[in-house]
Amino acid sequence: MFYKSYLFFILATASFTCAVKVNMQGSLSLGKDVMDTLSYYLFSGYNMMSGRRAMNGNLDPIPDEVKSASLCKKLDFCKGKLEKFVNEYVTSLAQGIEAVFDGIFNEKAEANLEMTTPIFGKLKGSLSEVRKILKVANDKVTEAKEAFLWTAAMKKISSLFQMKSITYIVDRLDKDADEIKKKLTQKLVINIAAAEGRAERKLCYEYHICLRGIECTRALNSMLEKLITLPDDKIKTFMKAFYEALPETTFYSRLSEVTANELQIILNDMAYFDNVPTREILTSIQTTAENRINVLDSNAAAKKGQDIQLVHIILSDMDHIYSRQKKAPFHRFLNDFAEWTRTGGRISTHVADVVRDIEDHLTSTSEDLVTKLTNEVRVFLEITVDP
Repeated sequence: MFYKSYLFFILATASFTCAVKVNMQGSLSLGKDVMDTLSYYLFSGYNMMSGRRAMNGNLDPIPDEVKSASLCKKLDFCKGKLEKFVNEYVTSLAQGIEAVFDGIFNEKAEANLEMTTPIFGKLKGSLSEVRKILKVANDKVTEAKEAFLWTAAMKKISSLFQMKSITYIVDRLDKDADEIKKKLTQKLVINIAAAEGRAERKLCYEYHICLRGIECTRALNSMLEKLITLPDDKIKTFMKAFYEALPETTFYSRLSEVTANELQIILNDMAYFDNVPTREILTSIQTTAENRINVLDSNAAAKKGQDIQLVHIILSDMDHIYSRQKKAPFHRFLNDFAEWTRTGGRISTHVADVVRDIEDHLTSTSEDLVTKLTNEVRVFLEITVDP
């Protein structure tokens, strides 16, 4: 089997890993059969077309609805220009959700319907929860914590919209429509991740609030820079250690049976078969990690592709989880790894240790962030690994 593009490593993503098959560009579409089934469930069963807004004609009401919620009222945390940033961020998240449904409903819309925004309308109660998130940050903020709290708030808001929109779909589709739920969830997670990624860069380069602690991304990049220069047998040895460490975690239990099986096949091939271009795959991963560092260091343009956007946000989540560590969390592993590259010996113990450490950190992380991260990783694997 020939796998091109990126395998995304568990070392940086909470015991999660991924690989991309030939010609994968991160694209995602709903086929005609999916559209027909979706129309059957949503249009005839729940009349969700009633009140739908027209894409062409009336102005988008979302920005005004967000602005009227006064999300930053009496909060020093996001006063002044930062209030505009918050409004634009929340609007972008809501519009990303709305865009998923616009692409479906426009094909069925009747010209004489009076249309508004029922999807965002159903989620509009989220605006009060957004304000609660901002208020908590406002109560905690000091100059030293500002960047961390902003990142935390952005991720909690993103997680809120992700979970609300997914729940909205799951509650309205019959249990026989699992494939439809899966496709819609993928689109929702991708759009929300893209909005978060844009906002993260904007917060840093327009408002100078930057979270510089990107320990996971830098550790992944440093390790891969060295790994891809090693002889093939050493690369295979490392992959074997990684492949064997995963079953000792709860990682596979978070995936569907199809995704878990496909991923195991890919990792097995990378570890044990000489005709699989493991070095090429790892080089692509390293390039993706390096791109994230360059984007954050110089505001360079992020590479395009839905899969790459998800990788950036997954890494961002992991960087955030580790950002409050007083000691560099991967320092010991990188030292052990460097020693192994020079002298040989066993690498499996060191890989297993760092994988367990990542899983342990997840157990002490807030549930909303873990759910967000799990959804992002699952979607990434589904659009890149599944048959």
